[in-house]
Amino acid sequence: MKMNQSSGPELDKRAAKVLRLLKRQQPMSTQTADEVRNQLARAGNPFGAPEAHLAYRQDHTVTAADGAALLLREYSPVENGSVSPAILFFHGGGFVIGSVAEYDSICSQLAARSGARVFSLEYRLAPQVKYPVPHEDSRAAYRWLLGARDQLALTGIGVCGDSAGGNLAASLCLYARNNALEQPALQMLWYPMTHGSVETESRRRFAQDYYITEADMRWFSAQLFEESKQSEDIYFAPGLGADLSGLAPAYVMTAGFDVLHDEGQLYAKKLEASGVATESHCRADMFHGFISFAGALAQGMDEIYRTADFIRARTGK
Repeated sequence: MKMNQSSGPELDKRAAKVLRLLKRQQPMSTQTADEVRNQLARAGNPFGAPEAHLAYRQDHTVTAADGAALLLREYSPVENGSVSPAILFFHGGGFVIGSVAEYDSICSQLAARSGARVFSLEYRLAPQVKYPVPHEDSRAAYRWLLGARDQLALTGIGVCGDSAGGNLAASLCLYARNNALEQPALQMLWYPMTHGSVETESRRRFAQDYYITEADMRWFSAQLFEESKQSEDIYFAPGLGADLSGLAPAYVMTAGFDVLHDEGQLYAKKLEASGVATESHCRADMFHGFISFAGALAQGMDEIYRTADFIRARTGK
């Protein structure tokens, strides 16, 4: 496992400025889910990545296990009918906030740089649904892509996710192995949630002031779970699984100033110990979620490009 540590233990100065602006928003943990979503919609994201040029963008509909219709948005760098790899992408937001639209520019950049079609899923959010519905939605989307692979001229299908989306991507790989489902070709995990509610040093050290706080983490869990013990389910906390062998080659990125830093690092090490080809690195000067602010933070764009290069190197693009 290649370990690349970004230089410098201090928070990047530009990142600190972005954080100061983000802290002007009312804390999530003091609001309802709908209030937070409305607040974010009003504020927008002036620091988002720029849109990339694509051959086309297209919306598909996936039928969930309970019959619900789910949006799956395709971002294609190649013309319709051309053969390409595919990436199933899951946005972040603690299973409570976030959307396909909010990650449009990130997905377009990932597609343009990697040469892979990116399919971003509008999985359902808590508290309107509870665990394991978001994870079941991710599996439905993966099965849909497997079934449509020939029609869409797709080669290997990898998975990628941001924070809660990283949890969905990691969980899907473990679920596929345990349930005789084809293993994804690759897994790319951006500051993933992997150990449920296990307390780590980074959860204590960065409990406040770094965008996602420990209070936010508890708030997310309160929305998602009917019972707290569900956070120990290995499909929510794959890092608690006894055996991670046989999973897809992995790219794991963590941020230095992040409540989830330690568990992401632990998950990468456990993947490697289980024989999974794993590339891991830490953006030591960044905070959780920095890719969403790639328009202001060069490290965010660089991380999208690093992930795309990982995809290219392993798909022959």
